[in-house]
Parts: sequence; structure tokens; C-alpha cells
Amino acid sequence: MSTYQERAFPQLVQHLDDKRPSIPFRNHRLDFQFGKACYWNIYYQLQDRPDDYSRYGYYRKGRDGKDHPQPYWKGTPFDDAGGVKKWLAAHRGLSYPEMQVRCLQWLLKKEKEIGVPDAESYFCNILPLEIQILKRRQQAGEDVQAELKRLQKIKQEKQVDQIPRELLPGEAGGSVK
Repeated sequence: MSTYQERAFPQLVQHLDDKRPSIPFRNHRLDFQFGKACYWNIYYQLQDRPDDYSRYGYYRKGRDGKDHPQPYWKGTPFDDAGGVKKWLAAHRGLSYPEMQVRCLQWLLKKEKEIGVPDAESYFCNILPLEIQILKRRQQAGEDVQAELKRLQKIKQEKQVDQIPRELLPGEAGGSVK
């Protein structure tokens, strides 16, 4: 279905409440209903997380040194909107890449609220999302090439001095809202 992008969403949304058996999505503990498969299809398309983002597991360390649930385990932009149907209705005027940007921005905001305990965590949990957002904004026709190249260089060279201080622990660290 991802080949059809947003053109498939009306069909997927139409079947969100379908309880017929289906293949499992996300993990093996969730029910195997056709409606759930439709939901996860929309979710994975719009979340569009880059391959180099995060590591598998429920928790990751934050700027405070404590374990925090990874944001994608604790909610979705759809939850915040009252469900995927409402989210899609509220964003129907956006292009497919613009919808992906909105979902990625939600995830990035949640990651920044957690912060990072060290540079490696920044290069794993924050920067890949920032780069992916710029790639999708570029697909939507925005001129972001210079910023995209800058962030890709920071990532490639692991330029620790470019990490925003407010994401790190210490006096400069703090809550990012």
C-alpha cells in the first residue's frame, strides 16, 4: 500500500474498524485484525522514520540520566489529534511529504523533550530525524539544500560542538518545549 501513498488512505481509513483476522503489524503482542493492519500501514508511511534513527528497545536515556520510554512507544501524533481519522481530516490539504514532516516533527519534539545524555545519543535519536524532516521538506518543494548539507556534514563528521546545548545534561541543559 505504501506505493500508493496518500491515495490509499481513504481505503485504509474505511477499514480501520474491521475486526477480521490479518497479519501482525508492529510487534507480535498486538491483535491481528485487518483494521489494525490498515492503521499500522498509515502509521509507518507517515512516521517515515529513517533507518539510522534510534535503537530497538522500549527505553532510552535522557538528558537527566534516567530511562525514558522511546516516544514512538508512548503515543502518536494521531493520538494527540483524537485518532488517525481526525488527524488525516485536519491535514487533508497537505501533500504526502508535508504530512510526513508533521509526523516527524511530532516525534522530534518528543525526542527533544527527553534530551540526550551524550553526543552518541544525539547522533542516534535527534539528528537523523532533523535530516529526514529536511529531506521530506525538500520533496515538498522547499529550498532546504544548504541546511540539509550542513546537518549531513555534522552527522558524517560527528561534530560534537554542533549539538544544541539545551539537549545535553548540565547547566545548559533544560526542558525543550
